[in-house]
Amino acid sequence: DDSMKNKYSEEEIKRAQHRVECLSKVLRIKLRQRMPYYGYIITKLSDIIFTDQISTAATDGLNILVNPSFMINKSDSEINFILLHEILHVVFLHRVRFEKNKSLLDHELYNDACDYVINYELYSQQNNFKSATIDITLPERALIMRDESGEVKDISKYSAEEIYKMLSND
Repeated sequence: DDSMKNKYSEEEIKRAQHRVECLSKVLRIKLRQRMPYYGYIITKLSDIIFTDQISTAATDGLNILVNPSFMINKSDSEINFILLHEILHVVFLHRVRFEKNKSLLDHELYNDACDYVINYELYSQQNNFKSATIDITLPERALIMRDESGEVKDISKYSAEEIYKMLSND
């Protein structure tokens, strides 16, 4: 996205990259020491790849891809959330599951369904992350299901595929 690329100076982009790299290293250490399940998964991922070919962050199952411009105005706890979000795409095998059924699925809608599942998982595990001294904050526009009163809806019993069905029926 050229508009984001031109919006920030090279210096701001380099600072954002450095911040994300540092936070990623600290996150890797804390996950390995305090949350071994996630720690094991993160050791299988390569270092972060910075690219302006995507607008936010993504994973291909082996790498976490990040647009540094997207991270410039994020807090450390939002960056932690985003990195963990991408790790959980790998943990839940979302890419593998999509590839297996891609002729039946709309990619964007399936990604949204996966995001709902992941964001709920991170939301519900906030205290466990806090105990591991990992602060996470849901970014403002993170997809999370809410009930009529605005409370976060418990979707823990649903798979991404079930959420996909719900979304496609709406």
